[in-house]
Amino acid sequence: MLAHSAAPMESPAPVPRERITTKASKGPRPADPTPDDGVRFSSVQIWDETNRPTGPAPDPGYQYTRHGQASSQHLVEIHDHLREELAQLSDLIEQVETGAVDPGIAR
Repeated sequence: MLAHSAAPMESPAPVPRERITTKASKGPRPADPTPDDGVRFSSVQIWDETNRPTGPAPDPGYQYTRHGQASSQHLVEIHDHLREELAQLSDLIEQVETGAVDPGIAR
């Protein structure tokens, strides 16, 4: 049998990180939601908005970090992009239904 004479490996020393401070901003929310334009693609209403649950009122004294603001803004941008894609799909479906675009080309 061979004896293992190697010394145990030591963990590398942690690399010091520069502390980053973020300036917080005061406000009820970190990003403004996109206003509802009122456009509906169906006359069927799935839920009654008056009975829709809501969260607690935002704390007016809460300070959001830049990261919190950026994350919130990114979520708004994602939803805006999805709304744009849905509008494009709806338009394309309408064009196929009216015969303006061939279904094979629409694919």
